Amino acid sequence: MSENTTPVQAFSDIAVIGGGMVGRSLALLLVKSLPSASVSLIDATPAPATPDDEGFDRRVTAISQGSVAILARLGVWPQLERAAASIHEVQVSDRGHSGWTHYDAQEDPLGELGFVVENTVIGETLYRACTEQDALRQWQGTKVTALDIQEGGAVLHLDTAGGTREHLKAGLVVIADGAQSELARTLGIGFERHDYRQTAWVANVQHSEPHQGCAYERFTEAGPLALLPMNDFERRHRSALVWTRSSDLPLDDSDDALLEALQTQFGWRLGQFNALGKRSHYPLSLLLAREQVRRHVVLMGNSAHFLHPVAGQGFNLALRDADVLVQTLSQAAQNAQPFGSLDVLERYLSRRKTDQWLTTNLSHTFIQWFTSEHTARRATRNGALGLMNALPSLRRRFFRQMMGQGQHG
Repeated sequence: MSENTTPVQAFSDIAVIGGGMVGRSLALLLVKSLPSASVSLIDATPAPATPDDEGFDRRVTAISQGSVAILARLGVWPQLERAAASIHEVQVSDRGHSGWTHYDAQEDPLGELGFVVENTVIGETLYRACTEQDALRQWQGTKVTALDIQEGGAVLHLDTAGGTREHLKAGLVVIADGAQSELARTLGIGFERHDYRQTAWVANVQHSEPHQGCAYERFTEAGPLALLPMNDFERRHRSALVWTRSSDLPLDDSDDALLEALQTQFGWRLGQFNALGKRSHYPLSLLLAREQVRRHVVLMGNSAHFLHPVAGQGFNLALRDADVLVQTLSQAAQNAQPFGSLDVLERYLSRRKTDQWLTTNLSHTFIQWFTSEHTARRATRNGALGLMNALPSLRRRFFRQMMGQGQHG
């Protein structure tokens, strides 16, 4: 951090860096909850993402009921719901062993367990909603090249889409620019990293039988896999696959070979897997920022915590963080406290610690225990799944936390 004497050309009470799903959701929450505050959104991409021509291949996000409530307050849920596939049931199983449990909508007080929505639909909907907010200043195609913390705020050095260099001062800066944020690193914020030694294979798969709104978590010797229900595409039944496999396995399997392996590991609950969409893959780690808040700065979304994707909790956790941050800032405004005050930001973090800890550790422990073939661990996890079948209250508590319906703060 350095003192900067460059003339400041603009000021915002709050600047959000990152135009992804988390950054735009937070920006909308801010302008709707703090109408007297000036809010800027800095997005490095020149334009919103548009759907590709192959609708079969679009990536998805699982949205919990708690997140639905937040998105409804933003006014975007009706559009998202029209494109959403409902989750009526979740099944968890351990291949080759007796452990199995499930949770369905009839057991949950909120009804539907969640929804699966294509990321392009979420992104476009949030982008349109942001453009309709006169109180939100958007810096599209603008990169933050440096961030200087000063007395009374932070100065952002911007390279704009028009090729000019400008400076923006903000009382509070929210860094939501993705995992291993380079901007956070320039502030000296480090990250704790646990390498799972796994690679996530992501693709949409076509299957012969309808999914009936069921999401699957299947643990196999080849790695844990998740299948999330999607709406049919051109009368073809499809689900979104996230399969985390050992990083030692080759990445060049043919589609036919991967479909055969998937059939072997998952079984025939969805009939025959007969087509595979475009594949992508990336190495998996648990990443946690060592500091989430500083004077005038807060980290949000994957910049703060990047989790294993098999349980699909990242976006839901980030929305809960964003909602509580806005609540905390609203209280600060009522008490005439600066948004960037360390006392204010630490109050936000104290409200989020329990949920963040539970969600992160449950996900981490879940993966470690269910990817281990150690005899004692295998026996323990199968006993735990059996116990959840016998104790509905334990099953409900476990699944509600796993589905992002944990403590709100």
